[in-house]
Amino acid sequence: MPTQCLLHAYGSGDLTIDYPARRVTVAGRPVHLTATEYGLLAELSANAGRVLTYQHLLERLWREKSDGDVRPMRTIVSKLRRKLGEDADHPRYVFTEPRVGFRMPTGRAPDGEPPTDS
Repeated sequence: MPTQCLLHAYGSGDLTIDYPARRVTVAGRPVHLTATEYGLLAELSANAGRVLTYQHLLERLWREKSDGDVRPMRTIVSKLRRKLGEDADHPRYVFTEPRVGFRMPTGRAPDGEPPTDS
């Protein structure tokens, strides 16, 4: 993951990600994710504020070049959104950039302060 992953945690709205513990919560409740779902969420949140292309995510998470089929990734995002309590038509955490990829909003540290590279 990129250097932003040196962060200890990511927060946005009710979503909190504790990277060292690999723990995800929404409104204080644990969210149980598969390894792939967590990897996708961690990659997006570590790059919060930037659009990550389908190709980038395929290479980072599936370690392969894409043949252009992003349907499996869209399925993972759909499951992830459901587990986070998101509505795909009005997302709060994982946003789709049509024909490009996905992004997450710039987060905050869990104490409400902007994240730092500590």
